[in-house]
Amino acid sequence: MHGSCDIPFAVMLTSSPISSSILSSSTTVSSLDNNFNRHIAFAQEGGGGDEEGDIGGGSEDNGDSGNPVADGLSITPTETTPTETPDGDCLFDPDLPKCAPGPDGKCPDGFAMNEDGQCFPRGGCPEGYHGVGDDESARCISNTEGCPEGMIFIPSKKSCEYKENVCQKYPEVEKCRGTPTPTQNGNRNTVTQIGTIIIQDLTGSITTTPNCAPLERTVSLGPSTMAEEGIRVIATLSPCHLLDGTVLLNLPTNGIQLVVANVVAGQPVNAITVNKQLVANLGNGQELYSMDLNEVMSGTTPNKGTPYTLNNNINTMLLWNDAGRSINLVADNNLALNILSHR
Repeated sequence: MHGSCDIPFAVMLTSSPISSSILSSSTTVSSLDNNFNRHIAFAQEGGGGDEEGDIGGGSEDNGDSGNPVADGLSITPTETTPTETPDGDCLFDPDLPKCAPGPDGKCPDGFAMNEDGQCFPRGGCPEGYHGVGDDESARCISNTEGCPEGMIFIPSKKSCEYKENVCQKYPEVEKCRGTPTPTQNGNRNTVTQIGTIIIQDLTGSITTTPNCAPLERTVSLGPSTMAEEGIRVIATLSPCHLLDGTVLLNLPTNGIQLVVANVVAGQPVNAITVNKQLVANLGNGQELYSMDLNEVMSGTTPNKGTPYTLNNNINTMLLWNDAGRSINLVADNNLALNILSHR
């Protein structure tokens, strides 16, 4: 079929309006377009027929040239592009279309879903990259770009956090050296006679992130002095609320209570004192206490002593000096928090 002679044949179109057309017996294999060959069938004939409808010798002229390409037919092979799925690129740009979850709304094994509903690989950022504490996208950023304003690296350089929080937890960090840890003396925060609390000073208090990340902090309480009836804010969780947690306190034997509250900015707040559990007597007038924290807690209001329950709205933890005198806190006095919160 590749010589110089013409071989008569019939053409049957499998997907064309001219599939019933009769093509000239003088058409040769070399006249066909290569892209069309896989869409036609060849039937070799020994000669033309005389009856109407015989393939290869029809006498009617329907205007076809006998060359499907010349007649304007074009067949383009269909190419299937595989659907892209989440991969390592989603660590650095989780907004990419391929980082979207599958048809079942779930991310593949080894991937988690961020607050924007996009998938990203588990395991954290690779060496030389970091996340940002309040960035809900879980995006990894090159360390060469540094931290946003008001934030600094934690020692591992795996995350940027607000400077005051880093310096409380890692005072040895270079950018924290020489920066005194701010404290409250409690004089500006007070308990009213009816048991509500007025807060005007949040200096040095621990704050959570907007995505309610777990808090694990150790806070030094001394050396400092707490005024009589003074209130010191330890942690604020707003816009989140307490879900679960524990507190360990190294405190003078008598006079300082742990208080949990629902704080509304600029207004007196509802609060209750929390029963402390003695863990150990440390000597020299110091004791170690523990407390369990939950989203629903009952206790008594400061000063008035009225039974009260806070239900899924606790967003602040405080210390209250109810010793009837000022209390001097020493360097060994501290507080360790481990808190889970939610919106």
